[in-house]
Amino acid sequence: KTNGLGDGSSWKEALSPLGFAETLPTAESGSTFHIAAGTYYPETEHITETYLGNITSKAYRIGASISIIGGYSESPSEKEKPNPDINKTIFSVDYNNDDKYSFIKSSKDLDSLVFSNTSENEDYIFEITKDEVVLYMEGLQFTGAKKLIIFENDYYDTEFFFKRLTAINNNGGMIGDYFTKRVNVDSCVFIRNS
Repeated sequence: KTNGLGDGSSWKEALSPLGFAETLPTAESGSTFHIAAGTYYPETEHITETYLGNITSKAYRIGASISIIGGYSESPSEKEKPNPDINKTIFSVDYNNDDKYSFIKSSKDLDSLVFSNTSENEDYIFEITKDEVVLYMEGLQFTGAKKLIIFENDYYDTEFFFKRLTAINNNGGMIGDYFTKRVNVDSCVFIRNS
């Protein structure tokens, strides 16, 4: 939860956003993270070696097969079911919440989507740090990134299951590499992504 202070064992003991960022890289395979409504920004800075060179970022790091499920209310009960249509769980790297977009005529019949005020944005929201990860994401919204996910190195055999996700106002693609085994997309919405 955005106001969590606990160990993540229940909604009353929900992790803080920083606690989530610190727990995610060492989570055991099979772990599920339930995320309450609110806007979450990656907070932990680290240096990553990628095939593109060293990158300093604040992305959430994932090192195991996990599930991240959003759409719970801001103060959920223990048996609450997620409803992402009402309870927006947003992961954003638009730290100033000021991204702008416009359409510019780029050819005779096509408009290009152009973003501005993105200088403070991180390039991506999540980073995969291990091979053979299976990532399940449901009921989340992503905004402000060039890529939703990037890989730390040349990790293959990664599978993604995206359900009821919304990608809105992102200045790039969904996955930042070609090292994906399979991407499964179910009931996702893509709005104003270039």
